Amino acid sequence: MSGFFSDIRSLFDAKYSGRYLALMLRELGRREPELFARVFDLHPNVCKSIRKGEMKIECEWHFETKQGAKRRADLAVLEGGEPILLVEVKEDDVKSPRNPEQLADYLSMLSAAAASSDRQIRFVHVSRFSPISEDRAALQKAKNVGKSVDSLRYREIYEALQQDCGPIGYMLREYLEDIRVASYSAIDLAPEKHGKSLACLLTDMLGFPDRAGLGKLHSDTAISHVPDLFTILFGNLEVLADWVKEHNQNIFHTRFTRGFRPVPHFRLHALQKAIGDTKGTDGPDQLPGERGQYIQSGAVQFYAYGKISKTISNDWFYVEIGYAFDIATGTISKNKNQPVRPRLYADFVGRDFECYKPTNSLKRFPAETEALKKLHDCIKAARQQALATTRGPIREAFRNFKIPPM
Repeated sequence: MSGFFSDIRSLFDAKYSGRYLALMLRELGRREPELFARVFDLHPNVCKSIRKGEMKIECEWHFETKQGAKRRADLAVLEGGEPILLVEVKEDDVKSPRNPEQLADYLSMLSAAAASSDRQIRFVHVSRFSPISEDRAALQKAKNVGKSVDSLRYREIYEALQQDCGPIGYMLREYLEDIRVASYSAIDLAPEKHGKSLACLLTDMLGFPDRAGLGKLHSDTAISHVPDLFTILFGNLEVLADWVKEHNQNIFHTRFTRGFRPVPHFRLHALQKAIGDTKGTDGPDQLPGERGQYIQSGAVQFYAYGKISKTISNDWFYVEIGYAFDIATGTISKNKNQPVRPRLYADFVGRDFECYKPTNSLKRFPAETEALKKLHDCIKAARQQALATTRGPIREAFRNFKIPPM
């Protein structure tokens, strides 16, 4: 069920999504200034000044640059009519048009005026996804010359709203959840937590036989938690994929595509024999026997891949990262405490090659820091194999791929 803010947003054009978040942040600042200060890392005195009416928070605040260009800040905190904080909000992805002058005008404003001689105007670039390389370079250049510049992601706003929220903060948090803003979350694989729901999901996706002890997995509680699992897993993938893309924006020109892929493992000898007994059957048909009779084990991969751009014509290759969850029919009854084993992996794949590097099976689902470390090692190993396997322009593209730092 969607929330109040997301229902209202659905009535407006998607191009106004950034302004819409700015409006919600304005209301947060006016009604819950302490939470607003936590989001933007402001001094506690700012909260007091907002409550006293000495500072005001406005959307669509008009300003003029040194060059005479007229602009509107998505959000501004004002003291005596002068800005102390300017905020630009970008939810747009890579397919949206970009105005390169807009960011430059914001940054020029930082030295154009100040609320007082001892106070700098601060600028915060808010974005859902990692800023493109040109914007990141402009922000860093401004920071290098002493301007007060910061970059803030939607998921950092979401994380700041996890405690001590009033009604506006709670509704803003609910809105970010509704639009699937990613925040990395671990999954507890214990049966009484997420383990039974995950096992239920995997066995259904892989088509396990009904006699594999699945009845105990398919409780109403386990099934009702499946949507939450998808939200967590795809949210985690967005965080990990954005981490990879942020350091490789010169070769990934679109956001990573997320999905899932069941990989069932069959008892081939028995299946071949059963198929041999069906000779003469014409046309498509299901596998012989009962449902899932010849499936012994399998894995479901939850993945995110990015297509590497500017390669030779009529060729393609991708960098894929993700989780794989292994499960076997026997483990459901034998390993009741944890029938599912997760792995992380990286895969550099093209038309004629594949460089797949997984971790070993893990005893627990990794927390964010652990996941980044393990995935870093997988990516490094896969890239090394790709460099040894490929030649020409493809090898050069992999050489330009940067292993994201920890």
